[in-house]
Amino acid sequence: MIWVQRALFIVIFIIKLINLSRSDCTWNNCPDSSDQETIYVHIVPHTHDDMGWKKTADDYYTGAHPLETLIAGVIYPGVQYVINTVLDELEQDPSRRFSYCETGFLTRWLEDASRTSVEINKLKSFIENGQLEFIGGGWVQPDEAATHYVDLIDQYTLGLRKLQSALGMDCTTPKVAWQIDPFGHSREHANLAVMMGYEGLFFAREHYLEHTMRLQEKKLEFMWDTSDDSKVALNSAIKKLSQIGRDNAADFPKQQVCRAINETDCYAEIGTATKFAISVYNSHIQQQQSLVRIPLYKNFSSVQVLDSEGNAVPSHVIKTHNNTALTGDPQIINKGSTQASLELNFLSDVDPLGFRTYFVNLEENTKSGENIQPDGPVQSETIIQNEYIMLHFDASGRLQIYHDLETNTMYNMTQDFLYYLGYGNVGGNNTGDLDQNSGAYVMRPAAQEAISIAQQFNISMEIVNTSFSMEVRQHFSNWASQTIRLVKGKRYAEFEWTVGPIPDIFYEPFSSKEIITRYSVPSIISNNTFYTDANGRQLIKRVKNFAPDYTYADTEPVSANYYPVNSRIIVSDNQQALVVLTDRSEGGTSLEDGTVELLVHRRTYFDDGFGVGEPLNEMRDGRGLVSGQQDGESFYLSEIRSWVLPSM
Repeated sequence: MIWVQRALFIVIFIIKLINLSRSDCTWNNCPDSSDQETIYVHIVPHTHDDMGWKKTADDYYTGAHPLETLIAGVIYPGVQYVINTVLDELEQDPSRRFSYCETGFLTRWLEDASRTSVEINKLKSFIENGQLEFIGGGWVQPDEAATHYVDLIDQYTLGLRKLQSALGMDCTTPKVAWQIDPFGHSREHANLAVMMGYEGLFFAREHYLEHTMRLQEKKLEFMWDTSDDSKVALNSAIKKLSQIGRDNAADFPKQQVCRAINETDCYAEIGTATKFAISVYNSHIQQQQSLVRIPLYKNFSSVQVLDSEGNAVPSHVIKTHNNTALTGDPQIINKGSTQASLELNFLSDVDPLGFRTYFVNLEENTKSGENIQPDGPVQSETIIQNEYIMLHFDASGRLQIYHDLETNTMYNMTQDFLYYLGYGNVGGNNTGDLDQNSGAYVMRPAAQEAISIAQQFNISMEIVNTSFSMEVRQHFSNWASQTIRLVKGKRYAEFEWTVGPIPDIFYEPFSSKEIITRYSVPSIISNNTFYTDANGRQLIKRVKNFAPDYTYADTEPVSANYYPVNSRIIVSDNQQALVVLTDRSEGGTSLEDGTVELLVHRRTYFDDGFGVGEPLNEMRDGRGLVSGQQDGESFYLSEIRSWVLPSM
């Protein structure tokens, strides 16, 4: 359980409070509030400094590159000036108090080359006498919807350790978690706060109907039951692998760093290399066998993969799944690089919490086409299978049946790509419910029915079969393609997709698009109920068109039923279940029994009026973004992976 304070008003000015006589941590210096006839108003001056939003973290700290606002005009926000002036104000009046949140910016201030010991000692003195309190204490105020619990723990660990190492006093450790800015709040984040020793949690953003209810019923303060079993402790943190062993004085090889990984654009600099090493890390506590896929930029007459003992590892070279309509566009090719036309496949077997290094030796081929695994023919009914699963595709190229070979059970199952037209109005001013645009902060379909991409395009399909896997490669359009793969020894099917750039001229010119993938198993009677995870740990029960804490209003039938999906979403009945595991955070829902849909890409052309001042129309090289991920690989066009298990 954690005590939660929902802040009604947040004031960011330094104010004069009642003189306090004691010199101690702030939480021991509260004014006497024992008079039950008196209403006490607590005004909390505090920081709210984003480490990157409209400007970079460096620009926010220094004040470089001013911002133009509608109300205040041109402003020059600079966190260094906030900290300096707060210390000056606290020094002028001992009765003044201030709460500081973001350790990341404070670290920059403490480590500034111009910082003097006098200034740092002044900061420490205000902590010791109770004028300055740290709240939150993480590196930032973390997002609670898209983050994994490991990342939450890491960022709190980084911030709290920095406070202790730099300032090292009893009053430095925060007692209150501070989350006034993130949109929506996770049960698991609150649960982690309990286990980290926080006594309360302040937040400021929840559903407007919940806020109205709590305000009317005077429930802005409440006890939050954060876990079905709050006594369950987290596993011990895994020690990080050392790059260089203690007795190894040799130079460490050059490492590949993917700086545009948020766009899944990672060009592997192995185009001309004929010898390189691949290290595969297993973060799980069980033995893991994985299909490793490495891009190759030319054909080779000899391809050899060796393990660390020098033993040969079986491998295949196959053609890369490229949507030629997409890869043929010169704007799509990453500048300075080329598109990989081949990929090297082999199976890795890695011990729990361990890693294994494989060595690849290549020799160039003078004859095109040799050493390449050929594609298989496509029949009127296409079937792929491994030891446990058989998938049937109909003549149109769509998934039709999921056959569980262990139980000899066949499920009618479909998967498709669809899109909602997002609401957008050139003259709209985002005032009122009917004039709210779909944009960076708001998903608002103009119509509640999604439209299949394949209605306007023919699905083309090819099969690739190796001793490691069988896969079907589908092209839904010239900007949407997918691989459905069954890997040897795996009891799940992998769905990897590439979506984008979403074209400007499509259905309606320059209309906002919300692209989804939808899985359906009609035999599952889920009774409008589904489950999503909270930051990769707890499962939360969701019911369509229902809210447990307030009266639900059906104003947005689609988006109001969307929830964060960090790792899994489930629909089930008493006999069967459909489980989709994702490799990244997405929005997800179940709008019909037996269905799961996930939002995979967006492109909007109108600002939604919530602060960024621009539409969600991100461009690169003159075109929209390509969405997706391909785990551990380095294609420009890349994909996302979902594992689908139709039975529990």
